[in-house]
Amino acid sequence: MPSVSFATDIEGNFDWWRRFCDHSEAIDVQGFPFVKPGHIFVFGGDLFDRGPGDLRLGKELVRMKDAQPGQVVLLMGNRDISKMRLTSELRHPRSDIFWRKDALDYKEFLKKFGLHDGRVARLKWLLAETLGCGETFEYRRQELRVLGCSAGDEDVAASFVCHVLSRFPRR
Repeated sequence: MPSVSFATDIEGNFDWWRRFCDHSEAIDVQGFPFVKPGHIFVFGGDLFDRGPGDLRLGKELVRMKDAQPGQVVLLMGNRDISKMRLTSELRHPRSDIFWRKDALDYKEFLKKFGLHDGRVARLKWLLAETLGCGETFEYRRQELRVLGCSAGDEDVAASFVCHVLSRFPRR
């Protein structure tokens, strides 16, 4: 029977992921992580939002799954699933945020932060007020810089849409 290794709630912390791999009996890192024979790796979801590494983490996990489909299981957590709504809500932001009583509505958010309506402002509002991860925009900017990509506000916003649509940013 194979040994199972499990990680979850990495939330963009690429350094933690690499330390996990270094200490794991199931994963070896030679260029990119792979699962050793006789082991199964399960990722339990929540890849995004709390650190500047979600693009690299996603790329490594998908690459592992593609290379070893019988040994890698990828599950989605609430942070992963919530990103799927971004492409729609960036065009048509919701005003009925019933799940957060203290959330600023979109017009209040624009006024408070001196922003003008547009994709960048909508994304910042969605992340901060509907997804509870206001730091994520700046974490993504940091990661784009690490990857050698453009990291202006529009580049950051585009990277979220591209990520949802499985197109990674250009260098």
